[in-house]
Amino acid sequence: MWDSGAPGYHNNCHFLDSHWDSPATEEALTEIAIICEKLPWTIAVSGQKKGQSGRHPVTVRDVLLQLQENLQQVVNIHEHEALQEIRSGYYDSVYRRIDVLIGENMFCGLEQTGMGRFSQSAYGIVPVYALITCCP
Repeated sequence: MWDSGAPGYHNNCHFLDSHWDSPATEEALTEIAIICEKLPWTIAVSGQKKGQSGRHPVTVRDVLLQLQENLQQVVNIHEHEALQEIRSGYYDSVYRRIDVLIGENMFCGLEQTGMGRFSQSAYGIVPVYALITCCP
């Protein structure tokens, strides 16, 4: 499990380096889109190698650290309006994206959403994966 509320490498999750650098998906993909039923937006994750440019397969490290970075961002005006459409007044105190999860910030993995589920990205069309959320 990964706690997206804990800072980066100081997370309670203990991985061997070989696990960190393992492909995050069965097929080596250079970018994926992640959805979570509690979030009204898609999170794009791309494969990155420190000190190297170009496209690389998405690793477990890429998913966890980019997911955490994304959820720590401040909710912008458009996202706040989308949240109000879902449930008016309920998200008034939301400041960061992670606040939308209301404490349910432990993640257990990704699940492929099935054939035919794709998202537009800077690199073109990419497959969508659903984030498996665990209760705190």
